[in-house]
Amino acid sequence: MRFSRILPVVILSYLVLFVRPVAAELIFDNLGMQSDGIQFVRPQGGGSGWWATGFSTTATGYVLDTVTLSLANPSNGTQFAVRIYESNNNPPTSIPTGSSVATLFNGTRNAFSEPFVLSSLGTVLQPLTKYFLAVEVATNQLNWNYTDDVNLPVASNNGGGWVGSENFPNKMSISASSAVPEPSQLAAMVLVALGVAFRIGYLRRVLSRA
Repeated sequence: MRFSRILPVVILSYLVLFVRPVAAELIFDNLGMQSDGIQFVRPQGGGSGWWATGFSTTATGYVLDTVTLSLANPSNGTQFAVRIYESNNNPPTSIPTGSSVATLFNGTRNAFSEPFVLSSLGTVLQPLTKYFLAVEVATNQLNWNYTDDVNLPVASNNGGGWVGSENFPNKMSISASSAVPEPSQLAAMVLVALGVAFRIGYLRRVLSRA
């Protein structure tokens, strides 16, 4: 077999050895804080309406892994969705803006064990971006615990659009994995690929003279 044909395969094999899954990390977590009350999440026009809590990413982009929400007591046949929006980044009254960038859940539950966990999500979050995670109920209602240990961007929507404030955030945690290799890992991958290419090229020249 010609070396020129196996070169890409060999290089890819070495890269696969160096690329390992990056462990998920918490990018938002207030579940351990004291629960100080309940937001009733209801259909728009039915009282308090929908609720959303803000979070942000760092200079690294992420792939969303798991979202854990302190939700409880869904009424029988509660239809709801969990969505992510970008923020208009207008503190202290930031709000979700535009259409949702991802729907993490959209369905009906008669009951579930608290907390409500969504996993293996795969949504890409952009670097240095502010987001809101929203719970939107279409029928009946459920409860979303909040904490007053900190003030963070919170928004509600009762049919007239999102209204924001720096307030008591709903309780949740968000874990995600880095969307790109670490610089040191990427540099190692490039060096290995170049080394393999050089070695194979050298062997090819030697054998062609034989």
